[in-house]
Amino acid sequence: DADGSGSSSEKCAEAIALSVNKFRNTTIIFQGQCTDSGGGGVLQSLADALKKLNLTAEEYSIANCTLHALQLTFANPVKEVFGEGGLGRRNVMQLIHSRWWHVNTAAQHLKKHWDAWILFATGCLNSTTADTAAGKIASTILSLTSEPKIKCDLLFICAYSKTFFTKHMEWLQGHDEKAGDFGYRTRDMAVRSYLIHKELMDLRDGWEANPNWADFVSEAKALSNQNTRTDSAADAEGPQHVAAATNATNDADAATDPTSETATDEAANATAEPAGAPDQDQDTDDDNITEEGFFRRSSDQYSYEDIKEEISLFFSIAIEMSTKHFALYAGPLVHFGLAGEKESATAIARILAEKQVDGSYLSSTHGCTTQVR
Repeated sequence: DADGSGSSSEKCAEAIALSVNKFRNTTIIFQGQCTDSGGGGVLQSLADALKKLNLTAEEYSIANCTLHALQLTFANPVKEVFGEGGLGRRNVMQLIHSRWWHVNTAAQHLKKHWDAWILFATGCLNSTTADTAAGKIASTILSLTSEPKIKCDLLFICAYSKTFFTKHMEWLQGHDEKAGDFGYRTRDMAVRSYLIHKELMDLRDGWEANPNWADFVSEAKALSNQNTRTDSAADAEGPQHVAAATNATNDADAATDPTSETATDEAANATAEPAGAPDQDQDTDDDNITEEGFFRRSSDQYSYEDIKEEISLFFSIAIEMSTKHFALYAGPLVHFGLAGEKESATAIARILAEKQVDGSYLSSTHGCTTQVR
């Protein structure tokens, strides 16, 4: 428990050493570790601290939790674009009011029972006074559900979950035949990391035409018609919106272009400092998170183009998170893929031998046709 051990890699390593020293007359050497991607006691910094205490083998594997990595492609862009929930905050996350693990379930439930929750809250408020705890909760629900932009954001979260997030979360928790247990998917993570990244790129460029996004597109266009802004307001606020979203998109594209300097630097950093910033005792992913979301702090009215800029920023952050937090499985841990499906294992072996690879195969493990090159 990192929190109970001092919340730093050094303190966590000392706590581990204290625990293993209780096994008297026994030498314990660790072969590897798997931790979250941020906070204290994680990744390379923990490995370095354990090494100083002579607790690591010469060949030592460092992995990050893929469930946490996938959640960061959801949580970080939601917090930045739509805002984080909290008392008195007016955004979709305050309406959903759920832990991150259950945000998708809560959002889908709220979408399906939207009218029922309004009736329920109305009944609660009518049966008490606004100054009671129940009255305040009911009043808040009614206030938040009356704001069209919040419902629009809710429909986006539902579409993102249905199209992308849920299926990958379920796969990561799935059963592996060779491991004989649930959640042990390392041998297939090189391919899965590629699929996660590719799907985010495809969604960024094609979400409007995807049938799963029809409710969101309809609501966003309806909201745009309600909130037609004046030319002067659009001119005053538009450039900042466009610049921020465009810069974030360009940064994400550069990071994933194998010919760019950014991609080369990221690949080198992934090998030297796996999936983390220089100081891995700090969770840098939560930097710059705002209470009300990036665009909400600029304007309370939206055109359809404003909303598209929001979505562009959302996917740029999601792609950045997937590039960073799944890098280990396409880099230092790629050799585990040699135990994966025959076709992908063959491709990885050829890549490691610096031989040419090109083609595709139908993957039973991933349930889709996968490119190998």
